Amino acid sequence: ATKVRSRVSHAFLMKAPEAIRDNPVGLEGVVIFLDESFNVPLKADYVTKDDMVLKSLNLIDIKKVDGVWLPKTMDFLDETTRNKTRLTIREAAMHRDFGQHALGSGTPPESVPEIPLSAYVEVR
Repeated sequence: ATKVRSRVSHAFLMKAPEAIRDNPVGLEGVVIFLDESFNVPLKADYVTKDDMVLKSLNLIDIKKVDGVWLPKTMDFLDETTRNKTRLTIREAAMHRDFGQHALGSGTPPESVPEIPLSAYVEVR
């Protein structure tokens, strides 16, 4: 176990597929840090075989909505240029059933099912 922003977490290295390992950037894989209590990814680092971090995703905060923990704010950081993008989630469609749609079978969909605005829940 390790700590990420004072939270106990477990690190997992997910190796890049062989087909993209010899890429010009040198991506070897992604290290994901999962929070021990909430089972949510706190951080993900895109790393080279020399353990240099190329890009990172950091979970800033989460909120429990309808019994489900959802990300509220995430930062994406390019470690080379130091450019940062912040993603803030304000609403989420909860408890959707995609069983009859391509999303439910894991195949790339031709279209995305329309979700009515009434199905969205505020995350703030």
